[in-house]
Amino acid sequence: MLAACDRTPQIPSLHYLPGFVPGSENIFEPKTIAVIPTHGLDASDKIVAGGVYDQNGNLIESVVVGGIEKSITAGLERSLADAGLHPVAANDHDADFVLSSHLMSAAITKQFGAEQTVHGQYFTMDAAVTIAFELRDRAGKAVFSKTITGSEHEPPKPVGHEVFFPLETDPVEALSVAMSRTIGGLVVDPALGALMPARSRPRQSPAP
Repeated sequence: MLAACDRTPQIPSLHYLPGFVPGSENIFEPKTIAVIPTHGLDASDKIVAGGVYDQNGNLIESVVVGGIEKSITAGLERSLADAGLHPVAANDHDADFVLSSHLMSAAITKQFGAEQTVHGQYFTMDAAVTIAFELRDRAGKAVFSKTITGSEHEPPKPVGHEVFFPLETDPVEALSVAMSRTIGGLVVDPALGALMPARSRPRQSPAP
């Protein structure tokens, strides 16, 4: 006899978008950074990050995401590597730096309006992810500490008379964009850049 199918709904998770923040790739010479797993809101492995509302403000559905702290940790490791650094395990005592991060908040609101367009019912969507970062050197001294918020707003604001359609319609995708902006914002922060040796760029040969 076949086992019954598991119909437990899967809880969506966020994903990091590599290179989403301009200037966040191939900018540093290799330095080893021990990445401590992110901690904060996700003790139960899932959080209610917000909701989807109808035109009258009534809740249609809650937006639940799982494993958000694991997603942030994985995103940090990927972004540091893409920047040219060398992320290592948290217990690597030979690392040049140790990076810790604390998830402060993750929020999403999708609000439908009464207007109908060729792309469906009009909506606005606002997502934000706030993370507190701290970087310590080999001696354990805090050399960088900053709280960064990344956000995503749909649809994009009009420019002049040009109106843009939403780039994202899925609340989880919008939160992923916001998370990616936060992580990318760390890598391009000037205060962090001042601590890392910039990647030397090959000299351009003069045109013949």
